[in-house]
Amino acid sequence: SFSSREGFLFDNEQRVLNPQLRTYRPIRFGEHLEYIVEFVETPQIDAPYGARGIGEHGLIGMPAALANALSLAAGVPLNELPLVPELIWRTQKGDSYGSV
Repeated sequence: SFSSREGFLFDNEQRVLNPQLRTYRPIRFGEHLEYIVEFVETPQIDAPYGARGIGEHGLIGMPAALANALSLAAGVPLNELPLVPELIWRTQKGDSYGSV
């Protein structure tokens, strides 16, 4: 899922440390999981004519669900993306992963 791919590393001054496209790992065709999303049929109260967005709403909870499952399994809170093995290892050691 995209929770294990897309992410940026920052230094102490919040500058991006991995701005190159060769180190940025977007999901390629065929690598994504199959999602089954059911439509919400209640209108959005504050939207014109009750319209709802259809974009990525079915995927918003996936990274959080995966992070919760991995947090329970690893015994440490995982609050950063991407959820890669190095993040779990560094978090267990007490190191910071996303910042240098």
